[in-house]
Amino acid sequence: MRKLNLLQFTTVILAFLLFSFGANAQQRVITGVVLNADGNGIPSATVQIKETKETAITNEDGRFSIKAANGQQLEISSVGYVNNSIVVGKGSNLRIRLEASGKELGEVVVTALGISKQKRSLGYAVQTVDNKQLSEVKPENIVNALSGKVAGVQVTNATGAVGGSARIVIRGESSFTNSQPLWVVDGTPFINFESNKDPYDGADFGNGALDIDPSNVESITVLKGANAAALYGSRGANGVIVVTTKRGSKTKGFGVEVSSAVTADVDPYLPYYQNKYGGGNNGEEWYWNDYNKRNGTNLTYQEYAQKFGYSYVDGKNGVNDGTPSSWGPRLDIGLMLPQFTSPRDANGNIIPTPWISHPNNVRDFYETGITADNSIALSKSGDLGSMRAYFNDNREKGTLPNTDYRKNTFGFSNDLKLNDRLKFSSNLSYIVNRSDNMPSQGYYGDAPNSPQSGVTFMPRQVDIVPLKKYWNTIMPSGMPYNFGTGETPNPYLQAHNTNSQDRNRIFGNVSLDLKLTDWLTLRGRAGTDYYDQNQKSISKSLTFRATDGSGINGTFSESNIMQSETNYDLLAVFNKKLGSKFTLDGTVGGNVMDAKVVRKTIGANDLVVPDLFTIANAKGVQSVSEYNSKKETQSVFGSFNLSYKDYLFLGVTGRNDWSSTLPSNSWSYFYPSFSLSFVFTDAFHISSDILSYGKVRGSWANVGRDTGPFMLQPTYQPYGGGLWNGNGLYTLPGTLPNQKLKPEANKSVEFGGNFKFFKNRIGIDVSYYDAKNQDQILNVAVPNSSGYNAVTVNAGEIENKGIEVILNTIPIETRNFRWNLDINYAKNKNRVNSLYKDLETYQISSMWASSIQARPGESFGTIIGNAYLKDAAGNILVNDKGRILKAQNQEIGNITPKWLGGMTNTFTYKNFSLRVLLDTRIGGDFVAGTIRWGGSGGALKFTADGNLREVGTVWNALRKSDGKPNTQNISGHAWVSDFATTTQNWVVDGSYVKLREVSFGYTLPVSKMGNFGNYVHSVRIALIGRNLAILHHSKQNIYGIDPEVSSGNSLVGLGYEQMTVPVCRNIGARVTFSF
Repeated sequence: MRKLNLLQFTTVILAFLLFSFGANAQQRVITGVVLNADGNGIPSATVQIKETKETAITNEDGRFSIKAANGQQLEISSVGYVNNSIVVGKGSNLRIRLEASGKELGEVVVTALGISKQKRSLGYAVQTVDNKQLSEVKPENIVNALSGKVAGVQVTNATGAVGGSARIVIRGESSFTNSQPLWVVDGTPFINFESNKDPYDGADFGNGALDIDPSNVESITVLKGANAAALYGSRGANGVIVVTTKRGSKTKGFGVEVSSAVTADVDPYLPYYQNKYGGGNNGEEWYWNDYNKRNGTNLTYQEYAQKFGYSYVDGKNGVNDGTPSSWGPRLDIGLMLPQFTSPRDANGNIIPTPWISHPNNVRDFYETGITADNSIALSKSGDLGSMRAYFNDNREKGTLPNTDYRKNTFGFSNDLKLNDRLKFSSNLSYIVNRSDNMPSQGYYGDAPNSPQSGVTFMPRQVDIVPLKKYWNTIMPSGMPYNFGTGETPNPYLQAHNTNSQDRNRIFGNVSLDLKLTDWLTLRGRAGTDYYDQNQKSISKSLTFRATDGSGINGTFSESNIMQSETNYDLLAVFNKKLGSKFTLDGTVGGNVMDAKVVRKTIGANDLVVPDLFTIANAKGVQSVSEYNSKKETQSVFGSFNLSYKDYLFLGVTGRNDWSSTLPSNSWSYFYPSFSLSFVFTDAFHISSDILSYGKVRGSWANVGRDTGPFMLQPTYQPYGGGLWNGNGLYTLPGTLPNQKLKPEANKSVEFGGNFKFFKNRIGIDVSYYDAKNQDQILNVAVPNSSGYNAVTVNAGEIENKGIEVILNTIPIETRNFRWNLDINYAKNKNRVNSLYKDLETYQISSMWASSIQARPGESFGTIIGNAYLKDAAGNILVNDKGRILKAQNQEIGNITPKWLGGMTNTFTYKNFSLRVLLDTRIGGDFVAGTIRWGGSGGALKFTADGNLREVGTVWNALRKSDGKPNTQNISGHAWVSDFATTTQNWVVDGSYVKLREVSFGYTLPVSKMGNFGNYVHSVRIALIGRNLAILHHSKQNIYGIDPEVSSGNSLVGLGYEQMTVPVCRNIGARVTFSF
């Protein structure tokens, strides 16, 4: 198949351009735009000359042209709007506004390919979030701005670190590899790459959508399934997030918009810590009493504590002074023990000091994060078109010491009318995204740049102040200043082992519209998304703990990543009246997509010269790798929408893709969709104060999906085992590719309705859907005797079916006061219907003794791990020493939530407004690494509850050996060890109700402020807050862990919590004005 190149594209456009200049040059044409109350164009509106009945239909931007003479009357109408009429005067460019007669009736939404349609005509569910909901309480990551606002959308904020990632899924997990939707900005696909963060370690460098500035977005439309997104082909199978950026002013003249905000991140959501026992081991009273009893001694607790519990020498050779745990002696009872902060006498001997708790040592490690967000937009609109230039400067100081983030966005858009038939448009954004340090997160104490690991294991008596003051000091032991020299370095030193990032990105498109007739427009569009990113992680000398002694002089890894995607579209957009009852509109066209990825990495596991982080300074074998991939798809598609009397709408789409990543006999795959919408209140002429509006809808779609590069043929990979006869060694991959792959298939049906009551005071939108993703491309394990450990196959089916309910109400409305209440609810039932042949389980990810799997007949994300061994009657079993016995490979939870919801209350009184958003998730478990390690390390509150460490406890269980009740008393440390190493106890119900957003603002009455109002159009001042409170969580979550957790935004970290930077309460103020 021939590729449409740029020269051919340009030739076609120039030919149409020449045609347009020669047509009807002597005729006067009236042009204009029909707008709604918000200043947005109304598509498919009818403009008719009263005297001649000549008619024109507005395009997707609300624009029209019609031949008319002075004095003639134009009548403008659109379904859902109050009719308007004007008399033609001397002007040739008209701006006409229509008032809506009902909320959805006149609502226009941006759908597939950037085409605007009336919402009433759609046979599938879409939901729109406007700029007011995105930009005032503005999160750093635009994904988080959708949380709680769209039915069926699950957003997971992965971290509280600067520049961190967030994950979004529409209508449940639908894939064994990636369930996230496609992002499209102003009609061009946008790369929302995933973070490579996993539960163990690594920096979270964010996801691709982080580069979209919410302040520059006009609206976001969520196309919720294959039915709505079929025109986007294989990439729209998981739904589509359609982003429309702001454009030039809707009114003529020059305009300036300025917005400035300062916010603070305070009071992080931290686990509950105990403050009864300090660092060391065997220090609790139970061990003291047991020691005296067994040895016939009478040691005081002071004597026992210093001899066996804790006594500092050098962080290595003392009594448990290198142990990063809190199983030492009791605090705050008058003990005097040698500590790392204790003074020394003239002979260098450590003088014991009070053994006291520092309850806020973890909380005090976090600083107040500050974000300054400033933007300015310049716009100009006139007879020839409009333009807008935008700049945003976003600077953030993180809550972790020595972390920062800065993002600058430069944007430009324009719509230029070249003549009556030709229009040129462009949307371009350039983003500079930089950070000197985005912290690593995760468990490993020997991952030297993970401060979260440092504070999790930090003993409860440690004073954080000297750690901060002397982090760059070497102690007499020759090691960096710390409370010990064991697994956990000083967290302030870890914070100075940096992960820097520098990303430059440009995305956008240019398009040319040629109006061939009043009802047919030809559009050529070229769009691209390109970024170049450099990431470098360094670990300073003396901080890397390794069993072979390597890394003592420092380590580093540096990657350069280039990724691009370019799309060329040629579209014919039409809207044609067929007599007095029918209208046919739609789009036909083609697309060519080219995608490239280049990734180069160098690194060293040790250095010759300490802290010189260059590849030439590498000690031993250097780490070098490179990856290159290319992918191309070519597509043709069509969308046809037939309406009858503006109350019955039939939609048909079809698309055929040719993908370079599939076998030649499967390159081509076609998928159709059908939809029907019926506004029965118009059809049956129902006019009632009770039922204001009623519509039912239904749709069916079958969408295919291809795969990534290098899935068909085995590719050799470098083997780092040395040389053979001077040549490098290579090895085949562990996964056997499949030359017979075929596209995945997504089949879905959807039914729903929209109803409005009591003069539109109450609106209800209901949807039911059933979507099956079949023939998924996944890697299935095979015996190692085959020479491989897995093979790529088409197999498996995941089904999602559920309901969504959206309620929009106005409970109270008076002259000066209005209360809007908007509620969304979504219940999704997810089920893995099948895997591969007789395969009973498919592992998605793992962490320690737990794993997350897909199992036939169960919801996606079954959590597998060990659990208490029980007898047939359900009694817990222990051994003869009173210690827990465990059963392996047990189902202990599931990550899929039962339902999601959101509630927004907006109160308006005169010029004051208050908006409050509650965000809800009920059900869906997660695996908490904090319980595993905060428990076994003795730091969490539950490890010292009551008199557990004083007198010990007895498991309520039976002895396995004889079935008799257990009477064996064990220490609190032993009990916690049993508890914290049993995986079922790491599983926590992830339910929550969060006070997600609050804004309280005042709009100045500038029109009443004399000369000030002549220059300033609007001024708004608002107090804003985000993540202000967890109003509800499961009773099972007794640990104080934020239930909205993830380790990165990919499937690797989904459902796992382990030492991520905590989310904070965000409070501040924003001032916005225009003139």
